[in-house]
Amino acid sequence: MRFTYDPNVTPPLTEDFGCDNDDPAYDVALLSDGSITAAHWTGGGNQSCLIRVNASDGTTNWTACVNDDVSPPNPASSRGIDVDSSDNIYYAARTVGNTVTIVDTSSATSTVTFTEADPNGLLIKFNASGLYQWSRTVGSGASTKASTVAVSGTTVYLGTSAKAMMQFDAYREKYTWKPAVFKFNDSGVSHS
Repeated sequence: MRFTYDPNVTPPLTEDFGCDNDDPAYDVALLSDGSITAAHWTGGGNQSCLIRVNASDGTTNWTACVNDDVSPPNPASSRGIDVDSSDNIYYAARTVGNTVTIVDTSSATSTVTFTEADPNGLLIKFNASGLYQWSRTVGSGASTKASTVAVSGTTVYLGTSAKAMMQFDAYREKYTWKPAVFKFNDSGVSHS
């Protein structure tokens, strides 16, 4: 849903893009032409999508999707997006299963394979037209979530959390989430 406040319009303009309770939007970013890109999960399935919406009339310019090979309750899900100065879009997602298929706006498909079926973090770069550029994965051998992405110049930061075992003493242990930040350049080369 997009909400626009204009004191001269009563009621304020609200547009609903046809989603229901199972289609939450996780993040939005503004491109240089004023259009909006939104990351959302298509509820009830194993797909999350990135959508670019025209700023002037709210129509969808394009949609690119990420499909994993596991159905609910643990599907692929959107986590965050950011845009660089050239309107390239960096998309953070959480995936489950051994393969993920990325379908860009040209209907070309790219497959990413994981050695562990546990949740993995995924960073995907699309250009301004929604064409797939590259992807990078992060995993810990346990549940890993890519939760946010931020771009500064030509540097891309991927924020994640990983489920890890914490040992309190010889008799007590529990799982906890530990944060990590990964640094890439805009070509997907990892700095650290």
